[in-house]
Amino acid sequence: MTGVRKRLSDMSFRMINVFKDPKPLKFYKGTVVKLENDSSYQRVFDKNKYTEFAGVIIDIKPQELAILYDSDMSDIQGYSKLYTYQDLNYELKDRISIADLVYFEIFSIDSSIGYFTLVLKEFIWTN
Repeated sequence: MTGVRKRLSDMSFRMINVFKDPKPLKFYKGTVVKLENDSSYQRVFDKNKYTEFAGVIIDIKPQELAILYDSDMSDIQGYSKLYTYQDLNYELKDRISIADLVYFEIFSIDSSIGYFTLVLKEFIWTN
């Protein structure tokens, strides 16, 4: 089984290099801060602090969302899948952008076959 995973991983590396956008994607790592007024925690982001990386983003049809192992989201629109081989310590709720035009929040992470598959939810970043 590990031979198959290795081969899929190698293939993904080649495919991502072939199809990647000439402009790199941007990854924004959230920082958790404690709010002073109510002692709760909040994840904050800075649009000027990001890491560029290569990857492929593909839109997901609602029918595919219904197949996801832990979701009942067949009626939801606006999700995409990101395939990348770069390990940037992804966490749920971290953010990704395409040339500062479209922003996504990480909704699901899978690295079981040697590369990362991230399900992304599009959103509007206002601040």
